[in-house]
Amino acid sequence: MDNLFIVGFEDRGMVINASRELKKVEGLDLAKVVKEKVGDNGLILKFEDGSTKEVGLDIAENCSRCNRKVPVVADISVSDLALPIDSDEIVLKVYSDKGADLVEKSKINKKPLPEDMKTKHVEILKKIKDTALAKRAKDLEEWDKLSQEEKLERFQKCTMCNICIRGCPVCYCVDYILMKKRKEKIINKESYQLTRIAHVADRCVECGNCDNNCPQHLPLSLYFQSLNESFKEKFGYSAGESLEDIPFRSGKAISQMELEKT
Repeated sequence: MDNLFIVGFEDRGMVINASRELKKVEGLDLAKVVKEKVGDNGLILKFEDGSTKEVGLDIAENCSRCNRKVPVVADISVSDLALPIDSDEIVLKVYSDKGADLVEKSKINKKPLPEDMKTKHVEILKKIKDTALAKRAKDLEEWDKLSQEEKLERFQKCTMCNICIRGCPVCYCVDYILMKKRKEKIINKESYQLTRIAHVADRCVECGNCDNNCPQHLPLSLYFQSLNESFKEKFGYSAGESLEDIPFRSGKAISQMELEKT
């Protein structure tokens, strides 16, 4: 970690395919858009003449269930929460000595966040997180009600295109067996996805890349989020939330479990 500088973001989430969706909005000249931000009810656009317009585009499903709105591990974080779209400022938080050193060397114009703005920022962040937690609980409860057959049936739409694999930040195998099996036509759609889930489920950080980029719109994040809840309950482990926690499938964790048995 010593050679990394980590920048976190405190935000509402990401709007998928925003450029493509905005082109569908009648009378909207994208060439005149100078700034954008995600608001309470959609994407807020600012134009060259200073006018603004809010377009009803939703954030990604995965983002709407994300309970990690505050960076877990970061040197600095940036945010525009509580700031109007015409503001040229950002909310900057420093979490480490490396972060403090960079901010000092950058010579940026810093000033303390006013108390009223600080209170508003905290309130907005809490509201976003509470809303996400409620949706997460609701969606996962509905997901758990589905039978195993119904969940497996969703995989029938999978084309084994590999986009979910290429987009996954925690899948870094040089020689990935699924691609080879797909080319040799010795694997079916269900086995393709189940193998991938077995491979990365315990280290999934719920970034949503697989879900967001799936051309068949498979609810891949629900598979992983439901498993993550089970892992947290059974092993007290949640990937990406601590540098100290030991992954329960790691050699060190397995050795400790074996020692406890003897």
